[in-house]
Amino acid sequence: MESINPPVLTREINGDKWNSGVQKLAKDPSLNHLIVEWHCSGWVYFLRLLSRKINNDGLLVLTVSHDIYNIKINPENMHLLSYLLSNVSNTHIVSSQAHTYTFN
Repeated sequence: MESINPPVLTREINGDKWNSGVQKLAKDPSLNHLIVEWHCSGWVYFLRLLSRKINNDGLLVLTVSHDIYNIKINPENMHLLSYLLSNVSNTHIVSSQAHTYTFN
């Protein structure tokens, strides 16, 4: 697996947390997205699986979007994962970068 560096922003988490989340996506084919970390200040670090393939060498290849949100609203009874998967959350995205990983 390639080691990644988190996007440079006002607030960031270390690369180990991103890598751990990508490992979880690789190990569990039923996962398509994962909240890596969230802070009550509104920062949310989110992985979204864009594609899962087996290449010609039989290796698993994942393309994953690393999304960072700064959600300053907190509607009552808001379910964070449902909100992130909705189009409404796009107004709060700060950064989104796609990375490709290959696993044995």
